[in-house]
Amino acid sequence: MHEKGVIYNNLSLGTITIGPHGQPMLHDFISATIAGGFATSIYQGILNPEFVAPERTERVDGGASPISDYYAFGVFLYWLLTGKLPFEADNLSQLIALHVAKPPIPPVAVDPTIPKGLSQIVEKLLEKEKSARYQSIEGILFDLEHHDDPGFQLASRDMDRKFRVSDKIYGREREIGLLKAALGGLQDGSGRLVTIAGYSGVGKSTLVAEFQKTLPPDACRLISGKFQQYKKDIPYFGIVEAFDRLFDMLLLSDQRVLDDFREAFANGIGDQGLILTSIFPKLALIVGEQAPVDKLVGEEAENRFNYVFLKLIRIVATRKRPLVLF
Repeated sequence: MHEKGVIYNNLSLGTITIGPHGQPMLHDFISATIAGGFATSIYQGILNPEFVAPERTERVDGGASPISDYYAFGVFLYWLLTGKLPFEADNLSQLIALHVAKPPIPPVAVDPTIPKGLSQIVEKLLEKEKSARYQSIEGILFDLEHHDDPGFQLASRDMDRKFRVSDKIYGREREIGLLKAALGGLQDGSGRLVTIAGYSGVGKSTLVAEFQKTLPPDACRLISGKFQQYKKDIPYFGIVEAFDRLFDMLLLSDQRVLDDFREAFANGIGDQGLILTSIFPKLALIVGEQAPVDKLVGEEAENRFNYVFLKLIRIVATRKRPLVLF
């Protein structure tokens, strides 16, 4: 499939069957994409988030590629060897955070009878960084066939046939440290502003994505939006784009989290909810239809929106789990 430019994007226990003569068959190409084409969003069509690569979660840059399928294959091998999935969580938002940030327990640590070389292969397939995983199916197959050889060297025959520029950044430990320090300073309940300056394309978003990878899953809620040049006619476009991601996280949370948010929204926002749902339509999917409000214009309308919006911020941003808006 990869040689023909197709990315499967759906490898899981439910999409593989074994034929009568032992041949494996793949099913359900609903999430498949053409290499370099549009990748389906995790929130729109991925059916098996237990197998999703970090770059396919929309929380880190990278997008779908054959190497994303290698990650899913690593999850499959992990289950095959240990009987467990590398990451399990109570809700989808937490599960995705684990895929993005937490290294898996090595298979050999789960079951000491698993050959060390085989465990190393799975660990490499499950690397968070695409550039740190296998780059070719030939490299994977060679290691699977030779992991028991004396002097086995991991990925000795692995080579990317195409020239690619790594998306990993180097030499930004100081900047990431400053971001971590700012995040740590939120525990007193106050806000922080950090400015990241640089020309377009210099790597501001990549720096923030790299920062996010270093955080524990529940350290914060990090959402991001971009004020697109050709979307200037849409009020608060970048803010709406960012908060849509927050509302996606909430919609995919368990019922208890949703109920807590609805109760906090009703108590904190009161009869002013329509001011927010008219700007953030996805919020209405969580809190339902809101009562009409008095119409204001000009500065009065803007001041009222700012006032109610800050109330929303206080609901979703807590000392235990602050909100980071990029």
